[in-house]
Amino acid sequence: MFKGYKNFILSAIFIFLLSDLSWDLLKAQAISTNEVDSLQFDGVYFVIANDTILDSIFYFTRSIELRLIADHPKDEIFYSTYNAADDSGFIRYKQPLLINQSAVLQTFAVSSSNKKTSIKKLTLIKIENLQDFEIFCDKKPCLNISRKFCLFDGLVDASGNENNFLNLIGEKIELEVNFGVIRNVNNLKIHYFTGESPDYDCTRIVIEGSEDGKNFFTIGLNEPLSYSSVPIWKEIILQNATVRYARICFYIFCKNNEKNPILIDEVVWDFNE
Repeated sequence: MFKGYKNFILSAIFIFLLSDLSWDLLKAQAISTNEVDSLQFDGVYFVIANDTILDSIFYFTRSIELRLIADHPKDEIFYSTYNAADDSGFIRYKQPLLINQSAVLQTFAVSSSNKKTSIKKLTLIKIENLQDFEIFCDKKPCLNISRKFCLFDGLVDASGNENNFLNLIGEKIELEVNFGVIRNVNNLKIHYFTGESPDYDCTRIVIEGSEDGKNFFTIGLNEPLSYSSVPIWKEIILQNATVRYARICFYIFCKNNEKNPILIDEVVWDFNE
């Protein structure tokens, strides 16, 4: 009887371990399926409002409140907003962090058994002279992610690495900018390259401006958008206008838009101030 009881206990332990392992496998599969960076679930992950940051870079235009959450509630979190040489440069996390300028956040967690996780990094980039930015593809919001603000970070990739460009597809693509204040604009530059087909004369650009965000008027146009298999700059001279909102409209009339996307990594406005 004791032997049967012992076998029952061993079976129960085995089932428990197996179920726990199955959960871990399912969790790992879910993370892989959603392409979540491992930094979010190995020690500490980052939350703004109710959204978990699923990237190693986060762009923002206004001050943000950043929360650090440990994988295990009893773990202690330590962080640094500069390149600390060792653990002595890290501060124990106690409350949400107010971030109002660009920074590189480093963090790690320590368990109750004094086990330390690896250091995770989050690069925070503040975009100046901009309040908000939206992208619409065929009148529908698209690329509603922080990384869309990379168009205004001042960094240009001349190599043509597609991972550093926003890949925009549609018959009408609109980049709508809210400067936050009235600005005088007189020039616009776009750093881009195009899809595989050299038949790219089917695209034209119209630049619109508005003071209230509702009534837009044309302040510049340029057609066609030249085909280029390597990144180049396109400069558009604008009518000297006073606007708070600006909209860059790409009208694409190619037969196969999916093979003719616009890849953009930088937009530069010249303010006459």
